[in-house]
Amino acid sequence: MTSTLILRRFQHNKPAAFRNLYLRYSSSSAICSLADGDIEHEIQKANERGKGLWQIAQAGEKGWGIYADADIPAFTKLYSATAVTTSETRDAHSVQIAFDGKCHVQMDYPARLINHSCDANVGILNRMNVFGAFDYYTIADVAHGEELVWDYGGAEFDDVGMTMGRCLCGVKGCQGKTIGFKANSEVIREKSHGYYAEYLQDWKKQ
Repeated sequence: MTSTLILRRFQHNKPAAFRNLYLRYSSSSAICSLADGDIEHEIQKANERGKGLWQIAQAGEKGWGIYADADIPAFTKLYSATAVTTSETRDAHSVQIAFDGKCHVQMDYPARLINHSCDANVGILNRMNVFGAFDYYTIADVAHGEELVWDYGGAEFDDVGMTMGRCLCGVKGCQGKTIGFKANSEVIREKSHGYYAEYLQDWKKQ
């Protein structure tokens, strides 16, 4: 299914949600070009929403990250992300939502700042939410202060590469530079408990 058909189906089947998404996009699209001071303001607002569950904080070499603000059991909903822009090309903060590879969305905070790990403790519900993005859940017990991390291959089919040229997760069995569902589908299916993108669920390696 193409990205255009997905968005048209979303508009037809859930018109109220589509209007809500449009209004959010109209007021939020500037997120993609915020100055540093504005980014900190957006992070502060996000942290107010996440207090007691998660907080955005500096993550060393990785930049920003999201950390548990309490002990969080597995399969707890963390937040519902909202799509603020759509594009046919990938960038450093976009997430793929369609199998044709031509539909990417940039999401609001905190989703746009969640870091990758090859041994993730967070996944996405296997269907898009009413805001045109994903709902994020823990897929393991997470201790207070532990970073919340997601395997980007749970939404990206082809290798997304890494901004710094290598994966920074540092876990045993790190995928290195090959981050994507096509190359790592078996591992992602095994570790994610089904919490990966809907459009990837039925794909099978030839």
